[in-house]
Amino acid sequence: ADDELLDEVTQLVEFPQPLVGRFEDKYLELPPELLITVIKKHQRYFALTDRAGVLLPYFVTISNTVPRDFALVEAGNARVVRARLEDARFYYREDQKVTLDDRAEQLKGVVFHSKIGTSYEKMERFSELAVMLAERVAPERAPEVRRAALLCKADLVSGVVSEFPELQGIMGRTYARLQGEPEAVAEAIYEHYLPNRSGGPVPSRIEGSLISIADKIDTIAACFGVGLLPTGTADPFALRRQTLGIIRIVLETPLRISLGEIMGRALALLSSKLTQPAENVKRDITAFFEGRLHHYLATLGAGASSDVIEAALSVGIDDLLEAVQRTQALVSFTARPDFGALAAAVKRVANIIKEPETAPVDDSLFKNPAEGILFDELAKAEAEVGSRLARSDFAGALESMARLKPMIDSFFDSVLVMDKDDSVRRNRLALLTRTRDLFARVADFRKIQTP
Repeated sequence: ADDELLDEVTQLVEFPQPLVGRFEDKYLELPPELLITVIKKHQRYFALTDRAGVLLPYFVTISNTVPRDFALVEAGNARVVRARLEDARFYYREDQKVTLDDRAEQLKGVVFHSKIGTSYEKMERFSELAVMLAERVAPERAPEVRRAALLCKADLVSGVVSEFPELQGIMGRTYARLQGEPEAVAEAIYEHYLPNRSGGPVPSRIEGSLISIADKIDTIAACFGVGLLPTGTADPFALRRQTLGIIRIVLETPLRISLGEIMGRALALLSSKLTQPAENVKRDITAFFEGRLHHYLATLGAGASSDVIEAALSVGIDDLLEAVQRTQALVSFTARPDFGALAAAVKRVANIIKEPETAPVDDSLFKNPAEGILFDELAKAEAEVGSRLARSDFAGALESMARLKPMIDSFFDSVLVMDKDDSVRRNRLALLTRTRDLFARVADFRKIQTP
């Protein structure tokens, strides 16, 4: 069923009268997506299939009145469709006379943007990024990734895609199969465009996932690098959608990749085109990603408040999968009845430290038993938290941290941090700095609002 076309036609007619038309069987040689697009885009006709989903040489058109001569109207509609299908058939056959490799070479004459370069240059850049990702997460698939990345934009200069831009990727996959490319390569050519709409599916195979990420990262890095930034009213390169697409691919596949590493490599490949320092661009892109990830998490409906999300993401988003897992663990942790008291204790630790004291803690300077108790328990907690974080066990890490609360309370009840003795004061601040830094490995508790 084509709900989009159905809704459109419903709004166009007042007295709907369905008519069935027919076209010659020879047009069934066209890829189903092309045939359906032809009769849908130009004529707003409905294609028909059998029970198995195989296209039939028939279509349905909706008239706005009851025709006097059904046969005459049906024949007229068929004549129009036949002309459209004949054009599509011509383009389809002509396209097959040129290999995708040759069409990829033609991209050298296609300007992606005057500040960014040609589509061929773009393809070269994201191909290198895709292979780099493949070597990190699926080295055995690197040859297929390299081949698919080389060919994935080739259909942009084909006759069919020039006439029907919405078929980009779909026709590339079709032509790849016709010229004998491996199925993994053909499917990646199509899937690297995914997700192509809000809530749309992400690539189902690793090859398409990696090329999609690389292509989108290159676009984002290039646009930020030359000042083509989205505004509140315009986003001509769909950078918000592409960023969200990367986030969804990483989370839904799932993939463990370094966002900083791939951004750094993308900017290095664009070095000759950047209009500002790469570090500044990378900082801006990271902030942009954090904003989109924050929005994504806030709309998941998991009960995550904005302040809790911000607290978790402030630790870093280099590993997007880890950032989301950390946020989800923190959201669950904040539901504890004793969380408010724990957060208050951690905030008290952070607030008393004006400047971090980086010197090692000297237990020989302790004057109060509460100092030694906190010091000993902190060392145990640091070991536990380090071990749990290494396994991405954020819930367990938070539990280990929470056990420090009685020692923190006792410390503040028994110890004057700002002692007159400079060495004692700095030693106590060093102890608190270590305590603050432990909690900061999961979240910035200062950002969390508590009653």
